Amino acid sequence: MTGRIRCPQCGREYIGTAADGRSNRYRHYVCWSRARYGSKAGCDLHRFNADTPEAAINHALLAFYTIGHDLIHRAIAELQEEHRKTATPVPNRWRWSAASLNKPTL
Repeated sequence: MTGRIRCPQCGREYIGTAADGRSNRYRHYVCWSRARYGSKAGCDLHRFNADTPEAAINHALLAFYTIGHDLIHRAIAELQEEHRKTATPVPNRWRWSAASLNKPTL
C-alpha cells in the first residue's frame, strides 16, 4: 500500500516501515515527510499499524474475487461486445475453413 495512502496534513504519500521490538517486528505506515525529516521539520502526524488496513483490503479483495465474479464476467462480456462493434471485419478472401484445407489442388 506504500504510496496509495496520502497524508491529510502535508499531502505526501505514506510509506511502509518496520521496527523490531523485543520479541516482535512491528509494521506500520508513516508519512514520507515525517520519515525523512522527523516530526519537527516534517509532518507531525503519527504512524499507524499496517495490519488493520491490510487485513481489511485483503478481506475486500477475497470477497470481490470469490463473490463478485459476476462483475468480472459482465465486464469481459461488455468489452468483447464493444470490440465486436468496433472491429474491422476480415475480408472473405482472408477467411479459411477446415474444409478448404482438405480440397485437392490442381
